[in-house]
Amino acid sequence: VDNPRVSQYRLTAHLGVAVAIYAYMLWLAFDLLFVRAAKPVTERKPYARWTLVLVALVYLMILSGGLVAGTDAGFAYPTWPLMGDSFVPPGLYSTSPAWLAAFEDITTIQFNHRMFAYILFVVLHQS
Repeated sequence: VDNPRVSQYRLTAHLGVAVAIYAYMLWLAFDLLFVRAAKPVTERKPYARWTLVLVALVYLMILSGGLVAGTDAGFAYPTWPLMGDSFVPPGLYSTSPAWLAAFEDITTIQFNHRMFAYILFVVLHQS
């Protein structure tokens, strides 16, 4: 009775919609607060085109965090940087069908969440 549970799908959907609404609110607020000078595409910074890629990666990491929270996957491997005794844990994507592991297998969910963090770290430190 003292252990409230919610579907990881509903939790992640709720989180995703909340983040999208908040991002849109910020977009509108910044649009009202700051005057934008229309710059031709040729005058933009060379890394400006990667902005949407970065936003998408951050959004996917947030969503994967919702899956971690919804399945309590963070408790399965409380060590870092290793997951148990290895960087790549045994049993990764071992469910059938394999794609379902990304949403329901706690090992795969936590591994994917960590991989998003590593990818974001590398992408952010390339500039």
